[in-house]
Amino acid sequence: MRWYVTATIYAVYGVLFAMVFMRLLRGEIRTSGMLSSDRNGAPSPERVQLLIASLFAMAAYGFDTLSQFQTVRAEARLPEPSTWLVAALGGSNALYLVSKIGRTLTGRT
Repeated sequence: MRWYVTATIYAVYGVLFAMVFMRLLRGEIRTSGMLSSDRNGAPSPERVQLLIASLFAMAAYGFDTLSQFQTVRAEARLPEPSTWLVAALGGSNALYLVSKIGRTLTGRT
């Protein structure tokens, strides 16, 4: 792959990240209450782990995609996600759902 194509891909991702980050800093993207599951505003452990797992999975898949673009020239499709990545993200979501069901059944929301 030519160097300018790789540089363009990195530039597009960089600009997208910068735009979202600036909007977060300015308060244009509302994040209050995103990690809390009750009215007192305390962060919920299962939501925190789900956020961290999702960000990790997104970064891992992004690096896999970029490495494929650097090695495969003719194909213009996204790579299949790794089995371990799908299992980790599925396990994280399952943990969140089990915890959410447990909180709902016990009335702790």
